[in-house]
Amino acid sequence: MIRNHPVGARRGAALVTAVSLALVAISLVFLAVEVARGWIPLAEPGLAQTVIAVAIFAVSFPLLGWVVLRHQPSNPLGWIYLTVGFWQALNMFASNYSTLAFWVASGDLPFAAELSWVGVWAWVPGFTLFSTLGILLFPTGRMPSRRWWPVVVLATMAFLLLLVPAVPMWSYRGLPLERVAALNLTPPPDPVVDGAYAIAAVGQVVLLIAMIGSVLGLAIRFRRAIGVERQQLKWFTYAAIVDVLLLVIWTLNVIDPLLNTLSALLIASFPVGIAIAILRYRLYDIDRVLSRTIGYAIITGILGVTFVGVVLLVQALVDPLLPQGAETGTPAIAASTLAVAALFQPLRRRVQEGVDRRFDRTRVDRDRSVVGLGNRLRDAVELDAIRDDLLATIDTTVRPATASVWLRRT
Repeated sequence: MIRNHPVGARRGAALVTAVSLALVAISLVFLAVEVARGWIPLAEPGLAQTVIAVAIFAVSFPLLGWVVLRHQPSNPLGWIYLTVGFWQALNMFASNYSTLAFWVASGDLPFAAELSWVGVWAWVPGFTLFSTLGILLFPTGRMPSRRWWPVVVLATMAFLLLLVPAVPMWSYRGLPLERVAALNLTPPPDPVVDGAYAIAAVGQVVLLIAMIGSVLGLAIRFRRAIGVERQQLKWFTYAAIVDVLLLVIWTLNVIDPLLNTLSALLIASFPVGIAIAILRYRLYDIDRVLSRTIGYAIITGILGVTFVGVVLLVQALVDPLLPQGAETGTPAIAASTLAVAALFQPLRRRVQEGVDRRFDRTRVDRDRSVVGLGNRLRDAVELDAIRDDLLATIDTTVRPATASVWLRRT
């Protein structure tokens, strides 16, 4: 299987991530066209927040899955996160493409009919995984114990029940479904479709039970954890509880404008909680990536503020000296550009050193150990002492399983 092969897992993860992000990007373009033409009333209460939440969801989970599989190719959580993100991205693409097809060509675009049908059920796989196994298996990819297998069974049952409406809705694919989605109409009465959605309602109840069981499993794991593992689980557990409570409210159809306003932030708390656990507490050992990201973000912010500040300062100083109506923007921008260019290297060095000391301490200690070894070797004359010192430094910095040094005696 690909997930048991490190190279294959990384390549597969990169491919799925790229496809998911491309689907999201195209979907947002479609959405922008639909909003600009007035086909979608984005000003409708709650709609903009929902779009933002869905986009965050579809972007963050493929990236999370790629990060996990890059560093732990055998961890099932990586594939779960990739699957969640891919199906969410596909759901966005199918819905926006079929809506665009309805307004542009009355549904007469390639694959518009099929994608209108996909948009009916494509939310199910990602939603089910996100709210059950994505919570229960964190952070190791394994269940807390075998006693939690019933949660997996319930999640599988819910997945199958929620997919039942997709079967009768196939006959409505195309213009009927696109018209219903684009104009917010009620689907035509059909006893078979009504029965299928009644079965799906049972699936929602089953999924609700599986969601609660998943959170209970995570809470028990959190209660038993100690040390760093407890810190890793803390943010994730709180985010999972908040999200599941939100999903329970949605399942019970308790909707109001305030809930829709908060949904964009609350639904994003789950991937944010995972990111905090992974990045802050070194769960998957990507401190160097984190330190570089934070470092350049800080540098960009400082340079941006500096650029704007110098522009305003130069304009304030030059304006009284120039004739009325003279242009001061060009010299101000030129001065700001020179100031930013002069600041970049020393600022980057100082900021990155500070960030590394906080988020990439292992590399800082390793560099210091190597420098210290070099300083000690200048005065060393005993070969045995040199060998022991070198082996100790290698063990501290690289931590190999075994290490040996061969010194040629002359």
